[in-house]
Amino acid sequence: MIELKTDSYSEVLMGSEIPVFVDFFGESCAICMELLPGVHEMEKEFEGKVAFASVDTGAERKLAMKERVMGLPTMAIYEGGEKKVVEGPKDIKSLDDVRGFINGYLAGK
Repeated sequence: MIELKTDSYSEVLMGSEIPVFVDFFGESCAICMELLPGVHEMEKEFEGKVAFASVDTGAERKLAMKERVMGLPTMAIYEGGEKKVVEGPKDIKSLDDVRGFINGYLAGK
C-alpha cells in the first residue's frame, strides 16, 4: 500500500492507469486501526484492478482538509486523478463494507 504525503499525492493519483483506492485514517480512530490490516490484505484481492494507498490524517492534516475529510474512516476512489466516490464514517464499519464499496465502484464502471 502506497503511503501518500502532500508532496506525492497528485503524482500518484494522476500517474495510475487503474483506479486508486485511498484509505484516510488516523491512529486515534479505533475502527480505522481495526480495519487497516484487512484493508492492506485486500490489496492482493484487487491486484491489477485497483491500486491501494493510504493517508495518515494526523500526519497529513492539510491534505485531509484539502480533500474534505470530515470524519474517519473515510475512503475514496480516484480515477484519472479525480475523486469519483467517497464513503464516510457512517458507511464504513467492517471489511465487508470496504469490499462492497470497491466492488460497487468497479461494477458501475
